[in-house]
Amino acid sequence: MATSKNTINKSLVNETLNYESNVISIENVKSQNNILDNLQELVFILDSDKRFIGVYGKWLRKNNLSKKDFIGKKISDFFNGDGLIKHKKYIDIALKGKDVTYEWTTNINGEIFFFKTSLSIMFDKKGSLNGIIAVNRDILEDKYLKTFQMKKVQELNCIYTISNYAYKTNLDLQSILEKIPNTISFNWQSPEIAGVEMEVNNKIYLSKKFNRTKWVMEEDIVRGNEKLGYIYIYFDLKGSLHEEWSLISDDGSVAKTIADKITEVIIHKEMEEKLEKYSRRLDRILNRITDGFMLLDDQGKITLLNNESAEILKTTKEQLVGKKIWEELSFFRKDNFHNKVKDTIESKIETKYIEYMEKLKKWIEFKFFYSSDGAAVYLLDITEQKEAEIGLRNQADTLYNINKKLINDLEYVKDVQRAFNNPKTIGNGFKYTSYYSPYERVGGDFVGTVEIDDAHTIMYIGDVAGHGIQASLTSMFVHHVINTHKNTGEYEILKSPKLLLRSIYDTFNASKFSNDTYFAMFTILYNKHTRKLKYCTAGFNTEPIIMKECGKIIKLNKSEGLPIGQFDFLHLLDYKEGSYNIENNDIMLLYTDGLIELKGDYDNKDEFIENILKQNDNKEINSIKRELEKYILKFGDKIKDDITFCLSKFK
Repeated sequence: MATSKNTINKSLVNETLNYESNVISIENVKSQNNILDNLQELVFILDSDKRFIGVYGKWLRKNNLSKKDFIGKKISDFFNGDGLIKHKKYIDIALKGKDVTYEWTTNINGEIFFFKTSLSIMFDKKGSLNGIIAVNRDILEDKYLKTFQMKKVQELNCIYTISNYAYKTNLDLQSILEKIPNTISFNWQSPEIAGVEMEVNNKIYLSKKFNRTKWVMEEDIVRGNEKLGYIYIYFDLKGSLHEEWSLISDDGSVAKTIADKITEVIIHKEMEEKLEKYSRRLDRILNRITDGFMLLDDQGKITLLNNESAEILKTTKEQLVGKKIWEELSFFRKDNFHNKVKDTIESKIETKYIEYMEKLKKWIEFKFFYSSDGAAVYLLDITEQKEAEIGLRNQADTLYNINKKLINDLEYVKDVQRAFNNPKTIGNGFKYTSYYSPYERVGGDFVGTVEIDDAHTIMYIGDVAGHGIQASLTSMFVHHVINTHKNTGEYEILKSPKLLLRSIYDTFNASKFSNDTYFAMFTILYNKHTRKLKYCTAGFNTEPIIMKECGKIIKLNKSEGLPIGQFDFLHLLDYKEGSYNIENNDIMLLYTDGLIELKGDYDNKDEFIENILKQNDNKEINSIKRELEKYILKFGDKIKDDITFCLSKFK
């Protein structure tokens, strides 16, 4: 339209009527009849008694009305109802000197009109109020356009709301179907007149406001060729509403769209429920896996993971699904994880790595397997295993250091033991040499000599049960007891082999040795003046050999006695001595049972020893020792016992 809200007020007066002053008079308005009659608006003038004294505008001719229909009549003669009430109200306001704009409707010859009216008062030349001019603009088209737009917005909102139900994860299909009728009714063009009846799968759903009328839109709800139900939208169009809504036609396309959307919601929700059921089943399967498990796409995004994975990583499944793990968990190193995923996908070969997660205080092993969509990853919390390994490694280091020290100590004990078991050759009427080779670093065999005085020398050899440190310490004990007797001047004990054995027995039983520790030994006393040997055995299981210069073999086997140990009954027994008279160039061999275990192909355990002695009957004892050593070395790692012997050649 060409005019504004105040078409006549100020604008029309000053521009259209071209007044020289701001005073509007009836005479001046009437003088502009031609101009006013050509306006699109309906313009009428009321006198102070509210009678029509002028009516102008093309609207009259357009609606087959004439000025005669209005002139001389009061507004109460022409208007009724809402229009009359509004006119009286706003005319009274205008008569008080205020400009007024308002909307109103009227029914002329059965047709409804919508107007927007602006009122201005008029004065005569003396300045007295003599009337009101009203400019009425027909806003029917604007009204209907606005209504139509509003109703279309409501329709779209209705369709959108129904469509959006498909994505409401907190609503199941049954709950959605119960909501749809009220959604349609509430969001329809006019909620107060719309009621909905819907049937889906033989179940009927109604809106709260529902009344069956003859004004209805209906549409089937179908899926492919299958009819799922129907939807009826009823309109309660009574009185003026009927007349208003008859102006707007609807070809049923909205109802068709709504029915299609309902079908989409049903299909989506049914599929969603199937997927949810499948997802729950898959979750149950995955959560039975005791290790962590996750699936990743080719970009490294997690598509699936079980509860154990979230537990290991101290997070939630919701935080990780659909995301890259190294972007969500700051403590994850992308270069390790992502590179392994990439390698697995490209090579289709299993890969793995172990990493310590400082923030989690955990060692985690990751195993990567190729899958058609990316990679499957197993997560194992190996913290306990790793800590055990570290603990074992630390223990191993500790044990290594202890063992190293122990070995050093054993080497020292070994040196001490060798010093005892390999005394220097002495010249108290005979030559002497010995051989000592423990099975382990230290052993239980022992051999030695003690020179008592210029005439007497003690020789002894023994074998402690077992091997190693305990046996070695026991052998050292024997050396210590014998040397203590010498150092304290107890020569009477030293000069009697049986008394010496008994003393060793008593001292051993007075000490805190374990009950399973025992040893056998053989003791010899040599008197160079009488050239007599006195000897005694304490359960020694080899018989010393004397080879005469002529090659004859004699064995010292005339004594008796049990091994030395924690035996309470042993005090009831006594050691019995034997004796032998030595001749020039006699050679004597004392040896432990480790030597006779190397008999090889010989039937008799002593046979190979006697053969070696006889083959060297004209040689010195060191030559015999070397031959025995050669024989021993042939057996290498087959040797399973300490081997000890000593050789003496009497002058």
